[in-house]
Amino acid sequence: KDISSAASSSNSTGFALFVVGLWLTLWAGWSLSKVLAACAGRAWRLDPKGSRASAAAVGALTAMVLLMFGCTLILNRLRERHGVAADTTSWLLTAVLFTAGWFVVTWFLPRKTPDPGALLPGAGVLGVALTALQWFMQFYLPHELEQASKLAGQLGTSMAALGYLFLVGRLMAVSFIVDAV
Repeated sequence: KDISSAASSSNSTGFALFVVGLWLTLWAGWSLSKVLAACAGRAWRLDPKGSRASAAAVGALTAMVLLMFGCTLILNRLRERHGVAADTTSWLLTAVLFTAGWFVVTWFLPRKTPDPGALLPGAGVLGVALTALQWFMQFYLPHELEQASKLAGQLGTSMAALGYLFLVGRLMAVSFIVDAV
């Protein structure tokens, strides 16, 4: 609420917030891509010096994160406007989008083989597991947090967000291992 009121107060403030947000997003994407490149290199048993993130990996990873947030927003809007039935049928599309997005991300990360088919199992595992995690976070968990007390609900929301990010990181690491095996 404070950010939206600051952005609407003047054009220069809104533009400055946009530029800073874009810079922070790219910086976070760069940091995450370095960690993922090192993780992929270890899964493929590559030399640590050769496991570096490229600019294309940063762009693909940033696009994947934006795709995840976009899917979440679209699914929430779809459920609000058309009900649970329309939202439920879109989960297959979400799994396909996550699988394709992760395939592109792993394409730009270090690996031993030039064969793109080696990246499909890990992308499939991540796409399906991430879709299941999204479903849990959007359908099951909010109902459970609503029934908690005010303090436990706020603490539960924080724990759910941190747990979600932890599980996404673990799923990414598992996908590298599945690809390497």
